This record gives sequence, structure tokens and C-alpha cells, in this order.
Amino acid sequence: PEGRVGIGVGVNADNGSVGISGVTIRVPIRLGARWRLEPSARFGVLSTTTVTIQDSTRSGERSDQSAWALGVLLAYRMALDSTVSAYVGPRFELRRTSSTQEIPNSIPRQEFTLYFLDEQVAAVAGAEVALGRHFSLGGEVSLGYTFLGPAKVKPWPLPAGLLLVTHDRGHVISTSGAALVRWYFR
Repeated sequence: PEGRVGIGVGVNADNGSVGISGVTIRVPIRLGARWRLEPSARFGVLSTTTVTIQDSTRSGERSDQSAWALGVLLAYRMALDSTVSAYVGPRFELRRTSSTQEIPNSIPRQEFTLYFLDEQVAAVAGAEVALGRHFSLGGEVSLGYTFLGPAKVKPWPLPAGLLLVTHDRGHVISTSGAALVRWYFR
């Protein structure tokens, strides 16, 4: 494609176990003939109610989860022919997740929120096919290393008698893939 700046959508094939799966918005920016900078953003929201039935008594607890990620890819592009190019490079991503849950059997209703701020660095390889002057289809795969940040809890301290077990730092090694559609402006 001919444009220097574009907009793209990536449909992610990861399972979301360390962040967010789904759709990523991307902004490819050509930096000369060989380099591309591609900022990206994605987010997700999930609300559930867990129902417990014991001795014909029904009770429920609500849980709201949200997550967002901001990233940037610095890619070295290689033309394979006049319409196909491949690219490789590192992606850096900052991910924030939060989960708000009701405290079981609290009267009046109380809740707590867990926050995590994680960082990922990934090796990315991809390719795209130009299907015109402005439009391309592509795909990419990545191998990432995620640094899991410490848990932060609000309110703090937690109410007396509440036991909370969660991770407090760590790492995850994961693979991911995405199908991509990009539109380049003039």
C-alpha cells in the first residue's frame, strides 16, 4: 500500500488468559522504506453473577472485570514481491486489569477491587498482502514474555474475616496470533 499512515484492525487468536483477547485497533505509521511503527489499543469488559444454591437457598455475587492494553510495535519490513511484504520486530505492551467483586454475605453490600498492571515484550513476525493502493490483509504471530505486576486492592485494609488469595508478581510466556486488515491513507 502507498499511504504513510493507516488504521487497522487485528482479530486476536490468543485465549486472553493474561489480558484481553478480541479486537485490537492499530495505527501503522511508515518510517521510511523499511521501518514501521504501529501503536495499538484494545479493551474488554465482563460482568457476571455467580449463583450459589445450598439447602434450597439461592444467593448471588456480582463480579465486574475490565481490562485495557496499550502497545507499540517497531517492525522491520521486507518486500517479498510487489504486493507481499513480511515484517519482524519487538512489541511492547502495558496491560491493566481490574476485577470488582461483592464480598459474600456482606450487609450492607460491600465490594473490593483488585488491580494489576502488567508489562509484556514480544517477538513478532508477520506478513501482509496489498489488495490495492490502500488496502491490505495480513497475519502475525508472536511469542511474548509478560511481567505480572503486584496486586493492588481497594479498599485497604480488607474487611475483617475476608481471605483473598491472588498472585503478587510473576511472569507468563505465551504465544499469540492475529488476522489483520489495514487501510492506508494517502
